[in-house]
Amino acid sequence: MSSAANIGFTGETQLFGAFASIEHTIVQTRMFAELEWIVSNLNGTLSDDNNQSSQIDAEYSGSRALLGIASQHHQWTVQFDNLILKNHFLTAVNQQFLQQTGLVNNGTNPQKLMFAWQWDFHRDLSLRAQWQSEKLSEDTVEYGSLGIVWNTAIDGARLRHR
Repeated sequence: MSSAANIGFTGETQLFGAFASIEHTIVQTRMFAELEWIVSNLNGTLSDDNNQSSQIDAEYSGSRALLGIASQHHQWTVQFDNLILKNHFLTAVNQQFLQQTGLVNNGTNPQKLMFAWQWDFHRDLSLRAQWQSEKLSEDTVEYGSLGIVWNTAIDGARLRHR
């Protein structure tokens, strides 16, 4: 399969979103939540250097929800991300061209679910365990990770520890 050179988009894009965050502390336990939503509408023409093109009318909607609780030196979070892709190609074109644009999702909408635990065992160091399930195509991939997180801030040319 030959690849298209420089696929471009000419048209109009409209973008709108919202973000909300809430946090509440009871004694030494902090509870927090974040919600995010974004929608994008685009209408225009996809074209490449080989004079292939298609009119496209698309709507993308994404959302993210994060819930967490932190107590003393431990933090537990759960996060869910969802992306809904609606691409409508308005003119008949070569199927190979559409595949090369990367916009054909065959009805699969990407999703991600993540659970994490973090233990702050030192002022600047934490141990983090995470499990994640991702569906980017028809297949779902699950994996876990365990790692050390170093937390510091860079202020000018020197490091400042928190």
